[in-house]
Amino acid sequence: MKTITLRNTQRGVALVIGLMLVAVASLGALSMMRGTILQERLTSNQQNKIIANMAAEAGAGRFLEWIGKKIEDLEGSNSISITLKEAWENRDEIERLRLPQARNANPDFPPFGYFWISEEPDWTKKPLEVTVIGESWMNELLAETQLLFSVLVTADLSNEVFHPYADAGVVGCEGVATRGSGQIDSYNSGAGSYNAANPGRDAHVLTTSPSAMVELTGNAPIYGSVNSTGSVSATGSSPVYGDINATGLVSLKGGGVKVYGNVKTAGDVSFESSAEVHGNVSANGNIAFNNWSARVTGNAKAGGEITSRNNNKPPEQHVGGSVQAGSNPGNSGVAQTPCDPLDVDGIVSEFDDQFSTGSMNIGPWTYRYLKLSPDGVDYYDPTWNVQSWKTDNARTMQDIELFGRETRFLKVSHFALGQNGSLEVTGGDVVLMVDGDMSIGGNTEITIAPGSSLTVLLTGKFDLQGSVKVNNQNPIDANGKLPFSLFSSYEQTSNKGNNDGVRLRGNTDFTAVIYAPKSHVSVTGSGSLFGQVRGKSVEATGAGGIHYDVRLGTFSVPTSESVGNSDVATVQVTSWNVVFPLPKSAD
Repeated sequence: MKTITLRNTQRGVALVIGLMLVAVASLGALSMMRGTILQERLTSNQQNKIIANMAAEAGAGRFLEWIGKKIEDLEGSNSISITLKEAWENRDEIERLRLPQARNANPDFPPFGYFWISEEPDWTKKPLEVTVIGESWMNELLAETQLLFSVLVTADLSNEVFHPYADAGVVGCEGVATRGSGQIDSYNSGAGSYNAANPGRDAHVLTTSPSAMVELTGNAPIYGSVNSTGSVSATGSSPVYGDINATGLVSLKGGGVKVYGNVKTAGDVSFESSAEVHGNVSANGNIAFNNWSARVTGNAKAGGEITSRNNNKPPEQHVGGSVQAGSNPGNSGVAQTPCDPLDVDGIVSEFDDQFSTGSMNIGPWTYRYLKLSPDGVDYYDPTWNVQSWKTDNARTMQDIELFGRETRFLKVSHFALGQNGSLEVTGGDVVLMVDGDMSIGGNTEITIAPGSSLTVLLTGKFDLQGSVKVNNQNPIDANGKLPFSLFSSYEQTSNKGNNDGVRLRGNTDFTAVIYAPKSHVSVTGSGSLFGQVRGKSVEATGAGGIHYDVRLGTFSVPTSESVGNSDVATVQVTSWNVVFPLPKSAD
């Protein structure tokens, strides 16, 4: 057998060839591996884009679901419809988690997708413009999608309602008089309870009729502006922490009067005492300084004369700023507005033909403790062999539409709560129609359960006196619902006194809206009212204060045009655009 023997040089060549073959094979393998990695990254990028797009669409869908639900809530509210903007800002914790404005900690579109609304929509635009960010994080890569879409609400409820309680804390159509020491100020129940040490300055005093008069004769501080369609007379020592605006004469007669704002009128301004205005004074007519100590820290401007009664002290020495006479500032005065924007007669007349269950007198032995709910009336019978709750089958609840919503009501011919009686409102919203007078007093108690409300419609007089415990300290909830409100159509034609349509003369603190545009409202007790008062005229002579809740400004009722061409509001998507930014590293 012949043996082949390789020389050393031949062996070296073979080794080199072998190494070259191994290198070529390795390069091929590396190339295939790189191609696989590249393919995986391309696939991941594509998957990220798809997931980000789907997440953005899921966020848009959730927004459309939310806005549709809110529109339904607005249409079905009880005389109250909060705007979409307010609904968005008042989202609860669950809603904020489901519809975030920043990236949540956990995926919104599992397992890798996130979405959020990039910024709050401009709710004044038609249609609304919304941007949703969709994001996917997979294989250490981020992909982001911007979904821009427009939404048109065919019945824009936010623009077709009006807010009857947003103008002032005390409204006396023909006049307002403060003769006591009770403070008039404001607070926001949405931000917390009333704090007497930090009063708000939005409790404006307003009149609506041309001959109206605002009289400040007591020592009642006013934390807000005084706006009179007629004249203003300040003869007491009540400081005004705001402006005085008037159409007629502004007479500052009280020695302790201090106005921490401006005085502006289409008439004259007269300083009859050592009153001080810590601001400017502007009058279309004359400005007269008839007291040596009268003082204006700002400027004085009048269309007529600016005079001083004392020859030794010219007007320039009464004014800290400039003095300009004979230059009409063109003040328009305070605009006249309707005294009864809700048309209380129209509201009450809806109940004229409804069945009345007769007089309701709470307090006698077997009718002392009452529960009123949408389902009916229950009373506790304390008789020794009974001692249980019973249903008053003679009190039948009925259905009616009030402020655009179906609600349940009980109609009675007279209502009295006395003799240590108690009334509990529970189970929801109840309307009590009293076709007569209503009196509350004598160590009684009214409790309104959370989530419930009592609306009283009254054709007669209302009298609250004595020691009454009213447990309803949250004047308006997040949906704008009022726990207690009184609407009176009683027309007072006689002088003020025992015939006053609304008398609040107890020592009770309670939360309510008093709406009596045809009656005189007198507040003579030591208890405080948290809410708002509107009357033909309003007089506060007691030590109790009136504390306007600015959250009442969200209370709204539909206008006659609010339904438009359709009874149902619809949501329509008018545009839908997707933008894919380039993917980027998660680092």
